[in-house]
Amino acid sequence: MNELISILREKNRPLEIEIPAMPAWNSFDELIDFLVKEYNAVALVKADGPDARRWILESNGSQIELVHDDLMGNKLVAPSVDSEELVLTIGRDLEQRLMGEILMIDADIQARILKTEEVVILTFWRDGQDLTRKIYEALQNQQSNLKDVQLFGAPCSYDLLMVPLESSDQLLKDVKLMDKSDLIQ
Repeated sequence: MNELISILREKNRPLEIEIPAMPAWNSFDELIDFLVKEYNAVALVKADGPDARRWILESNGSQIELVHDDLMGNKLVAPSVDSEELVLTIGRDLEQRLMGEILMIDADIQARILKTEEVVILTFWRDGQDLTRKIYEALQNQQSNLKDVQLFGAPCSYDLLMVPLESSDQLLKDVKLMDKSDLIQ
């Protein structure tokens, strides 16, 4: 399983925490909500473009940045040395929260499940092999009644399924019942 967050430290560059577990455009809003609720962050500057977003926030007297790029996903940035400790704390907190619940689908396949107020984010694997895309394609081929199931892939990361909270139980039932012989090769 790949990392949920990735801490990047380069000489003469700001500390960055990539968040491959939440690469999507709409995950940016969830991350903003998390920062506001958990770290009393206040937006100082909001820049929203067609394929990128960058918000500068203040939390506990330090400035932090949340950045989204359609190709790279979301990342948290410490623009100064003074904000590095806060960004590391937020990153580690986020990683713990993203761990989510691990569920055994059957004897071989596991799922990691992260529930938010509106959506459930899932990833499936067997023996370290990501099966999320194959499961998504199998669901599509079965013409499942599930609506609004989205597949997200991020560079150098694992795939994620995002489904509305009210459809998540049905998705898990469908996955448990599906013929998995084509998934495991």
